[in-house]
Amino acid sequence: MPIRHIIFDCDGVLVDSEILTAEFESELLKRFGIELSPTTIKERFAGRTARGQWLELAVEYELRLPEDFFQVRKRYAMENFARRLKPVSHVPETLPRLTQMLSVASNSEEDMLYHKLGVTGLTGFFGDRVLSVNHVARPKPAPDLYCEALAKVGIPRLETLIVEDTPTGI
Repeated sequence: MPIRHIIFDCDGVLVDSEILTAEFESELLKRFGIELSPTTIKERFAGRTARGQWLELAVEYELRLPEDFFQVRKRYAMENFARRLKPVSHVPETLPRLTQMLSVASNSEEDMLYHKLGVTGLTGFFGDRVLSVNHVARPKPAPDLYCEALAKVGIPRLETLIVEDTPTGI
């Protein structure tokens, strides 16, 4: 069977955001008196939701996150991406050459996902086939995002290729 549909993860696959996020999270943790290197954060949390990561850290380190923590964190992350985010090497040249239907399925929140794709100039390759954690009941590693992407395009799973880079997504 030919491959007629490709579903891409976003972070680390389309946009080079994982190290930027890990550096940002490491700096943010320092404000709570916690020292975790960007490498440790990237290895431990790549592919997971930001909310899930911070809720886990809050329990582990007995953090009291301010009520507006997630909104403030997201605003600073978006500002950081607006200044520094780039597409993964060769992605902008490769996507236009692909003849398959292209989708994105990411554990990012919808506004953050569109922001990353917009900053890197990749939004136009996917049309309305951009699926975030907001579209499903369960984030990856649950298969919900992939099932939703398949349902949206109506192409059988055996004719679909998924491009992932983390154990969570795989």
